[in-house]
Amino acid sequence: MWQEVAIIFIGIFTIIIVGYKIYQILLYKKNIGNKCINCSGCSLKNKDIHYSKRINNQHLKA
Repeated sequence: MWQEVAIIFIGIFTIIIVGYKIYQILLYKKNIGNKCINCSGCSLKNKDIHYSKRINNQHLKA
């Protein structure tokens, strides 16, 4: 009896997690132009900032 309850609980928990992940994927596809949506900071963001500064400096030198 208790094994059945545990399996049902694990199944419901798994369905909730999978549903939430699918919801996140569908929600954030709308903002595909922004690579750093909900990002707390990473090397990609720093690389983009460095690249944009380099491009801006090249325009100033020309």
